[in-house]
Amino acid sequence: MKEVSFIDGKTKIAIKDNRLAAYLENLESAGYVVKANKCKSKEGFIDILMIGRAGDFDRFFGGNARIKEISKQFPQICRVLFNGSELVLYLLAQDNR
Repeated sequence: MKEVSFIDGKTKIAIKDNRLAAYLENLESAGYVVKANKCKSKEGFIDILMIGRAGDFDRFFGGNARIKEISKQFPQICRVLFNGSELVLYLLAQDNR
């Protein structure tokens, strides 16, 4: 199990899927940042993981990010390209958290 903090830094989400938790550990050891966030969908709000470099988060949430492209890589993974940077969004299934 792994805990990932939300963007606000006040709360955390528990990742119970051991394979996903190990993958996130590998990403963090490679220098990537993993943060949790909420996303509005047709069914209501769902939890997502945002994966990217620390500077990419600063640029994205800095207020002047211009999204160039959002592409769906897999059913639960999207890639957001903006200002020459990118973030990967991973939509968490109910059984992963």
